[in-house]
Amino acid sequence: MALSSDIPKGHRIAPLLYEAFRTTGIHGRVDMPEDRPPQGVESGSLEHILFLTLTVAIDYQRDAHALWESARRTYEDPETRYLFNPAALYETQYSKIVADMQKHGLSKKIQRDAFIWRTVALSFYKKWNGDPRNFLADCGHDGPTILRRLREDQHPGSGRNYTDFPFLRGNKIGPLWLRMR
Repeated sequence: MALSSDIPKGHRIAPLLYEAFRTTGIHGRVDMPEDRPPQGVESGSLEHILFLTLTVAIDYQRDAHALWESARRTYEDPETRYLFNPAALYETQYSKIVADMQKHGLSKKIQRDAFIWRTVALSFYKKWNGDPRNFLADCGHDGPTILRRLREDQHPGSGRNYTDFPFLRGNKIGPLWLRMR
């Protein structure tokens, strides 16, 4: 059976799914695992967008609820909170980042997760003053523009064909990050 899209049918079904999720839930849940920010973090703040951005970057082949709970514990621990600060990550030895990402189970693929985390953070640090909101504003807060730029923006001066955000540009992660912000 071939898969095809039926836009009018999608427009009719979307409000039904939204209402079901909002009221009775889907699979018994009415919230998403990333909906609850860490204790003391205000929704929409720089700390919140960094929490969402860095965590979603390693949201692949993981139990989402376990990942986001580990991220909250990591943020709420004063010793590991720096992991959500691009400037602090820039100054921290990679081996410490690897170790600290394991403390509360944030990292499952030890080296790969730390590499992804640090790469995303340093891209925002070097090009956008450590603030993903600067990138979003530069895109005019326009969803299609943001997704295109995630895929196409080149690292300044690299002369190589790779993007600043290689781990936020995927078909799953890019739209997921965009929805969360």
